[in-house]
Parts: sequence; C-alpha cells; structure tokens
Amino acid sequence: MRRLMWPRLAVALVLLLLAFGAIEVLPVTWLDLVNTAMLAAIAALALNLVMGHTGLVSIGNAAFLAVGAIGAVEGALYLHQSFPVSILIGAIAAAIAGVIVALPSFRISGLYLAVGTLSFHFIVLYAVQQVQTAQAGASAYLLPLATIGPLTLVSLQSWGRAILVLLVVVFLAYRTLLLRKPGRVWRAIRENPLMAEMSGAAIGPYKLSSFALSSFLVGLAGAVQAYYLTTATYESYTLDLAVLYIAMVVLGGMGSLYGPIVGAFLLTLLAQSLERIFGVLGLGVVVSTANTFLVRGMLVGLILAAVILFEPRGLAALLSRLGDAILARWPVARTRVPIESRGQPT
Repeated sequence: MRRLMWPRLAVALVLLLLAFGAIEVLPVTWLDLVNTAMLAAIAALALNLVMGHTGLVSIGNAAFLAVGAIGAVEGALYLHQSFPVSILIGAIAAAIAGVIVALPSFRISGLYLAVGTLSFHFIVLYAVQQVQTAQAGASAYLLPLATIGPLTLVSLQSWGRAILVLLVVVFLAYRTLLLRKPGRVWRAIRENPLMAEMSGAAIGPYKLSSFALSSFLVGLAGAVQAYYLTTATYESYTLDLAVLYIAMVVLGGMGSLYGPIVGAFLLTLLAQSLERIFGVLGLGVVVSTANTFLVRGMLVGLILAAVILFEPRGLAALLSRLGDAILARWPVARTRVPIESRGQPT
C-alpha cells in the first residue's frame, strides 16, 4: 500500500516545488493574481467542507470573510496586536459567527438553510458598515504591514511564499480530518442524515463543528487578505462574491479534495483578468469598467452550466481520470487499490 503512494507523493512534491519556483519568477501582475487565487482556494476549501462533505447549503461565505477581515482590523488597529494574533482574532470571530449560523441547521436544511445564511449575509454587512462608519468614517480601514517575528511581508514574493505555506498547511489538515472519524460522519450526514443518526452519530454537534471549522478557515482567509491588501471595507464583501465562491466549489467538484483549489484558481484568474484577456483577443471593446461585472457573471454562469450538464462531479473528476491514465503507465500503479476502497473522500 505504501508503495502505491509514491507516484502521487512524487507528483505532489514536484508541483509544490514548481509553485515555489513560480513565485520567484512570475511577473508582478500575475503574481498578484496567483496570491489572490491561493487565498480564494483556502476559502473555497472551507466552503467545500460544509457544502461538499456535509451536504449543507451556505451563502454566507462572503459574510464570514468580512467578519474575519474586521476581526483582524480590530485586533491590529484597536487592540494593537501582532499580525498572527490579529488574524487569529478574525478567524475565531468568524468561527463564533459560524456556530450561530449553524444552530438553525439542527431544524432546517436545503433551501430554508440557504435563505437563513443569505439573511445572515445582509445582517453582517449592515453591522460591519455601521462599525466601519463609526470607526473610520467614509474611508476604508488601513492596516499596518504584516510582520512575523523578524520577517516583514512587503514584496509580493514574500507574501506568495507565506500564503502558499498557509494553503499547504490548511490542505493537509483538511485532508487528514476528512480521513478520520469527523470526515466519515460528515459524509454520512451528506448521504443520509436519518441513517447517520440511527447509526448512533450525534449529527447536531457534527453539523455545528462543520460550520465552525469552515467559518474559521474562511475568516482566516479574509483576515490574511485584509493584511495582504492593507485595506478592508464592507463594500468588498458582496453577494456576488459569495456566489463566486460557490461557483468555485461547484466548478472544481463538490466533495473532492483538490477540486475547490482548481476552481478557485480558474475563476479568480478569469474574474481578475477579463479586460486583459479580451484585449489580447482584440475584443477590448466588449469589456469595459462599466460592464465587467455583467460579462464576468455571464461567463461564470456559462461555465457552471456546462460543468453541471457534462460533468456534474466537476473538473476534479476530469483531472482524476487524466491522472489515472498517466499513473496507469507506472508499473506499481497498475495494481493499485481504488480510492473508494481505501476510505478516502470522494
């Protein structure tokens, strides 16, 4: 069994080394997009925990980003805490908010839970707007430079290395958790909550833990992003952003391990570089500052429709088939055990 892991571990190590190398050589404009995509990938993984692995619906992810960002702002500017402590404050604040939002999931699910999280989104945005207006007036919050011990994150390269390390740590912890009892119970709740409860699982606390952990990670991403941008304002956390994160999860593949990362990179790069792409194609007149929002929404909708129609399991399923075809050429991989029989999440 251990021998069967080596091809995948080798591929993962090569990809990680390539990622660190790319951070050092990418142009500034593209590196900024990659850093933004890595932060989005952390939040998308967290949302996948709730939607893909536990089977709950949440449209409150942009609100959790806002809570994480404002928590970091309060920690940095008003409690005068360091960067690590401030982002931890933001993440914990988001986790507490997630627990509050999860309480209705004990009684409701599906569309009703989606409406509940949507209401939470607007409540949080109104509260954040009031706090920001009282503390900063009409302007956005301005955060200090992020410092970790003797290291100050100033350049895009230093930020890229730090965010990549954070993404890897989050992914490994996420994967480990899904392979243990919490992951198995979450998937049982997704497949059949009644059967999960009849088997002896306390589904209420597990739903609560899923929301809390997901909200913690989304809040962490929001807090780090606020420091990365050195600014935070309630106007950034729109319902459009919430839908975009859901699209990342669906596009990548709900319930897959690495699908949300793929979806986050594709949609972030698409959303942030529309004008550049259309300019290269000679269609710059199609996308302007005034209609970028509409064109982006149209493209995201078309992509999602195509994925749902032709590959409901998302891009992760396509990449998995491609990877299986490549690994089939490895002598040791021809007798490998299927993923499902090893108990890994789908």
